[in-house]
Amino acid sequence: MASAETFEFRGAHTIVTGAASGIGLELCKRLLTRSVASISLVDICETGLQAAANGLTATGTKAIIRTYVADISKEQEVQLTIQAVHKEFGGLDVVFANAGIGPGGRFMDMPCEHFDHLMNVNYMGVVHTLKAALPICLKQQSGKLVVTNSLGGYHGILGAPACCASKFATRGLVESLRLEVYQP
Repeated sequence: MASAETFEFRGAHTIVTGAASGIGLELCKRLLTRSVASISLVDICETGLQAAANGLTATGTKAIIRTYVADISKEQEVQLTIQAVHKEFGGLDVVFANAGIGPGGRFMDMPCEHFDHLMNVNYMGVVHTLKAALPICLKQQSGKLVVTNSLGGYHGILGAPACCASKFATRGLVESLRLEVYQP
């Protein structure tokens, strides 16, 4: 498996979820230094998404920058977004399932709705992204799917039980999917 340091991003058509801020925006900035052909920024926050796109464009990049407002916790929105990117660029080279949230709190102080929300964004968002992108990558016999996780997917963190649960679930999904996709 190629690492980010050895994978050739030059000329790649990329998608980054959660691209309006944080890790997603920093990832987009790094991709520009790797001479990608395009970055499709996906985020739920339209104003943040536009600001991110403006900032990336202001660097003078030759890469095509596109924005897509989508809630990754909604399967249909993710499907339509991935399909639109695929249609415009004729393929998917690298899809970064990066979007996520991490608000914390003590277990006894958190309503169950908080757990539902984090699972819908952090876990189901990855499920929706992979369900939309993987069939395309398999059909074209190429493409990379990259999932951002966190330390909370490997160790429990005080004050973050809902976030850790969603990140552990994501890690289990990715490890199992890797075996399924690369099964001889």
